[in-house]
Amino acid sequence: MQGEFTPQQALARLLDGSGLTFVFTGEKVVMLRPRGSTVLDAVNVTATPRVSSAKYTAPQVDITRSVAVIPKDILQAQGATSLRDAIRNVPGITINAGEGGGGMPGDNFNIRGFSAANDLFVDGVRDLSGFARESFNLEQVEVLKGPNSGITGRGSTGGTINMVTKVPSLRADRSGAIVLGSADQRRATADVNQPLHVPGIPGAAVRVAAVSSNSGVAGNDVIEYNSWGVAPSLSVGLGTSTQVTLAYTRSEQDNIPSYGVETFNGVPTVDTRHFFGLRSLDFEKVNSNNLALKAAHVFNEHLTLRNQFSSAHSDVGRIVTPVNPTTGARSPKTHAVENDILTNQTNLTSSFETGAVGHDFVAGAEFTRENSLRGAYTIATRPFPTIANLNAPTADADYQSAITRTVTRTVRAQSAALYAFETMKIGSKLELNGGLRWDSYKPEYTDSASKATIASTGNAPVRTTNVSGNAAVNFKPTVGSSLYFSYGTSFNPATENLSNDAVSANSKLPPEKSRSLEVGAKWELFKQRLLTSFALFRTEKTNARTTDPANPGLGTILAGKQKVEGGEVSVTGRITDHWAVLAGYSRMSGKYVESPNPAQTDAPFTNVPAHSLNAWTSYAVTKRLEVGGGGRYVDRRLLRATATSTVYVPAYRTYDAMAKYQLSSTLGLQVNLMNLTDELYYDSGRMWVPAAGRAVSVTTSVKF
Repeated sequence: MQGEFTPQQALARLLDGSGLTFVFTGEKVVMLRPRGSTVLDAVNVTATPRVSSAKYTAPQVDITRSVAVIPKDILQAQGATSLRDAIRNVPGITINAGEGGGGMPGDNFNIRGFSAANDLFVDGVRDLSGFARESFNLEQVEVLKGPNSGITGRGSTGGTINMVTKVPSLRADRSGAIVLGSADQRRATADVNQPLHVPGIPGAAVRVAAVSSNSGVAGNDVIEYNSWGVAPSLSVGLGTSTQVTLAYTRSEQDNIPSYGVETFNGVPTVDTRHFFGLRSLDFEKVNSNNLALKAAHVFNEHLTLRNQFSSAHSDVGRIVTPVNPTTGARSPKTHAVENDILTNQTNLTSSFETGAVGHDFVAGAEFTRENSLRGAYTIATRPFPTIANLNAPTADADYQSAITRTVTRTVRAQSAALYAFETMKIGSKLELNGGLRWDSYKPEYTDSASKATIASTGNAPVRTTNVSGNAAVNFKPTVGSSLYFSYGTSFNPATENLSNDAVSANSKLPPEKSRSLEVGAKWELFKQRLLTSFALFRTEKTNARTTDPANPGLGTILAGKQKVEGGEVSVTGRITDHWAVLAGYSRMSGKYVESPNPAQTDAPFTNVPAHSLNAWTSYAVTKRLEVGGGGRYVDRRLLRATATSTVYVPAYRTYDAMAKYQLSSTLGLQVNLMNLTDELYYDSGRMWVPAAGRAVSVTTSVKF
């Protein structure tokens, strides 16, 4: 073969007409089989990571929307330990809460200016858990931008975030790491994958990932994050036409978080790296379990059936104490939520030809049952100790009190969806793709005191049915390039995150509707090892919820129109075998186009930084030594605007560096330097909680 091809493309051309097909059973191991003997890929090797969902049949270069995939190799090189660390690699995303959260707790992001708090997924299944997620069991993190209800259901105005977990493979791979660092960081991880040779059971393998982590936050000597987790998984049928995987993840956290300083007076003048809470009162406890059973069967080279059943449970409780920057008064915030979600997804994928037109077709169904116990903690003794000097607070004020956890309401929701997508390939240059999804979503609230379903007020939540869709045209000048135009829609029910007040009239409002236009280009360069992307977009929410001017403070109506538009450019992959890069830039502007409140019309939209930039690169200087580094910049963004004040989250820039030395074939040493300039910055302005200061970590890794 001569030319530039991926391994798959080269093999497909070599074997064309031979009656043989192939499957990768390892990173550089290929198995040949007669074409009639169909198999499932055990390992999917491409120049750039593929999006994991079966709903996307194309590689990244042919997906007609902005996509970012952060693989585990990047997370390891950066010393990342959480989902938030991974998301910092994607421009156009802002974090909506400090550690431990504020308002909507836990991982709470804005994508292209719109909240994505309800748009987090694990292996394609919605995850409602309100806590900061660990990275020890992540294979990669996928961010798909733009309205996405046609793919994932309710929400996804700005996009979705999908966490892909580790699963077994047929290649033995055993590794572990010990991390020691600033702020008393002590972390140990293990990842063991082992093929099993069981008579009568082909393609069996088991994998176990685990973590134990204890750490503070650089710059604050009170905050603590303590966690452990284990994730065993078992697969059978790898490399055959029928494959089954059973995976389980268990994690716990016992933290002392911080809410810092309340925001109503704007950026505080006191040193926010102090701890303003109460060590004897504040806590965050997280208990999370996730069980998934995945099965796939290839009927022939044209037809594949996949099914996934997931059961997730999380229990999150916290008391966190912010301080009033004017009076020094402490005011604890409490939060207690227990979530259960059962989901079953079925996807049928087919590829076929009608004359000169090729078709990739996906159809499926999804059924979900969600149950949420929502409450708070009652603290018996008051008042709380006031801080006399905000520049010298003490966290050790003795505050012993009886604490009672109560459930105030139970929220249940049932949803069902049917969907179908198709990509039509007309010759080698033109592709048309589109799809529709029908969703039915019905929440129900029960008052925990009276045990009565809330309906008598006339404000009971209503069933929402909606059809969402997407369509695109993709022109391919070459195999490794695309020029596309796409359109997509989304819908946001009033009760989408199961947290609305059920006695409020808001609960019975129809859903908000959004739409997006995007034009973009993608190229694979350097023997298809590097993917470059460029996109211009406009996202509009056409009937946003807004305050009713005829009933201020009490009524909400669907009468607003919001718009965010801008452009993005990104580069990811390898320039050479030794030089890797992940970089992106986003330029955005957002505003309220229309509003029944005259003061809001043409006002800027919150959480939309005009500029955001991230870059990470690493270079293998020798076979043993690798160095890397990068930085991030996020422009200031509007937090809140009133008749009397306007508050912005300040702009910031940070820099990181890494050096890794392979002492032997089994032992490696890595040093990471984070926030080299000790920048004081805030991920969020809901509560002024500064991000970690300058820090260093040393990782000793072993393969065995």
